[in-house]
Amino acid sequence: MENSAKHQLIMSWTRFVVVCGFLAAINAIYTPHRLWCLWIVAGWGMGQILQSVDYWLKVKNI
Repeated sequence: MENSAKHQLIMSWTRFVVVCGFLAAINAIYTPHRLWCLWIVAGWGMGQILQSVDYWLKVKNI
């Protein structure tokens, strides 16, 4: 169970970094005067943090 959850968490963070990096590149190329990608990074990042905290609490049995 723990390895599967850990793998899912790692894959989730990997997708986050790759997609947000891609969106940041698109933002920088096409609309550098408006940083719309920050809204996506902030919203998705909050979800990532909550998912990480949930995993940590389950591992620590809190």
